[in-house]
Amino acid sequence: MIGNPHTEQVLLELRDASEAAGRSFDRLINFPEFIGGLTDVADEDKELAVQYVALAREALARVRNQLDAAYHQLGGYTPSDPQ
Repeated sequence: MIGNPHTEQVLLELRDASEAAGRSFDRLINFPEFIGGLTDVADEDKELAVQYVALAREALARVRNQLDAAYHQLGGYTPSDPQ
């Protein structure tokens, strides 16, 4: 990482935010099944909710990609990156 403590802190925050977005993305993977199993909700409402979850997952994937790009742009790297 970069030697400047402030820059390192920003990089850590970006990495943490990216990982949080990834965890949120992963948590939503089973939601369509959960929603589909609801018995007290109209089918049309369940279908729309599943669509919203799919859109949220797509948005979270974009968020993570953008945060990762910012991280790398500022000099952050992952262990698999060439140095």
